[in-house]
Amino acid sequence: MANQRVELHVLQSIEADYRAGVLSVRCIASKHRVSEAAVRKWAKNAVDAEGRAAPWTRDLKARVMERAREILAADPGKSEAHVLAGVRTAHAGARTVTQTRTTRQEDEITGLASRAVVEVVREQRVRLHRARTLIEQLGDLIGFAAENRDLLQQMVIEETERDPTPRRRRSMLHAISLAAHAGAVRDLATAMQQVIALERQAYGLKPVDNPIQAPTPEPMTQEDIDRKFEELRRRFEERLRPS
Repeated sequence: MANQRVELHVLQSIEADYRAGVLSVRCIASKHRVSEAAVRKWAKNAVDAEGRAAPWTRDLKARVMERAREILAADPGKSEAHVLAGVRTAHAGARTVTQTRTTRQEDEITGLASRAVVEVVREQRVRLHRARTLIEQLGDLIGFAAENRDLLQQMVIEETERDPTPRRRRSMLHAISLAAHAGAVRDLATAMQQVIALERQAYGLKPVDNPIQAPTPEPMTQEDIDRKFEELRRRFEERLRPS
């Protein structure tokens, strides 16, 4: 497998992905449908135009991520081409006037890889926004059910009054019970916490250095749980009662 032969343009694409340093070697091999061993062999045995040893190095990741951050942080009113032009100008100012072929190649690799990173991040942001919206909608539904619990219970009773067994009624009443809603709220809170953490990552925000750890709950008996639920129900109804 390590002796695979590929066309020149494919090998150039493999080199670009390898040097960009964003994808793992395994992902690069899978992307170009070659073996991982072949990629590693090409990287190790590469030569330059004069035939001298010039193994590929994965040294452009920092530049790729820096350029991607610059694109993502740019004024939304500017086109991506305009942003990239400014970035290239800024980078060119820090180099010598004479630009080598290697430098031009590195710029091309960095540009392509950074745009790929930007596309992934933007897609992730869209998906996270959809997840947050869904969680908020589910929370609104639970709020509506909690606000109208008495009405829903009456509807369940009327719906199941002719049932031969109370099984369906018990199941439906449990679905709109305070205990069920408390569990759903807990699950939604956990999901929202995960979404927020992923959003911070997608927008390049640093995590909290010393997050406050929630205290470990003390063991509770069934009577304690019922009393807590009743207390929560009373407080909730008091907040919903018109002033």
